[in-house]
Amino acid sequence: MLGISEKTLYSYENGHTFPTAPTIKKMCEVYAVEHDELIFFK
Repeated sequence: MLGISEKTLYSYENGHTFPTAPTIKKMCEVYAVEHDELIFFK
């Protein structure tokens, strides 16, 4: 649904890499949340 691999999503979840702005927008749509509700730790 996001157009990314599971490995990429795992990297986002674990703070190894960060999504691009278009990917963040798509995440908000898919998960029905606002962008400030997405948390990415480093």
